[in-house]
Amino acid sequence: MKNNLKMGLAAAWLLACAAPAHAAEASDHVCVRNLEKWVTFRDPDSIKVVSVSDGKPEIIDYANTRLMAINFTVMINSKGAQGGYTRPKPYQCFTSEDRQRVLDYSPRHD
Repeated sequence: MKNNLKMGLAAAWLLACAAPAHAAEASDHVCVRNLEKWVTFRDPDSIKVVSVSDGKPEIIDYANTRLMAINFTVMINSKGAQGGYTRPKPYQCFTSEDRQRVLDYSPRHD
C-alpha cells in the first residue's frame, strides 16, 4: 500500500512537471485575447499562438506622451497563401503597466 501511494504521488508529480504551465495561461493572456483586433491574417481561423514571452518594461511613445509599457513577444503561426502553416513569426505586443490593456501590436522586425 505504501509503495502504491509513493508511485501515485510520483506519477502525479511527473504529470504536473510535464504539462507546460504557460500553455493554459497563453490563451488567457491579454495579447492573445486581443490579437484579432490588432493584427490581420489571410486566414484568421488558422492562427496558432505558439508562445508568449515574459513581459519586459519599456518606455514607449503613446498618445503624444512617453509612458511605461510592458513588451511581450508573441510567437504566431498561421497558414500562408498555399494553405500550409509557415514558421512562427514574432509579434510585439505592448500592454499597459498593469498588463490589462493592449496599447500596440505589430510584427517584430529584428
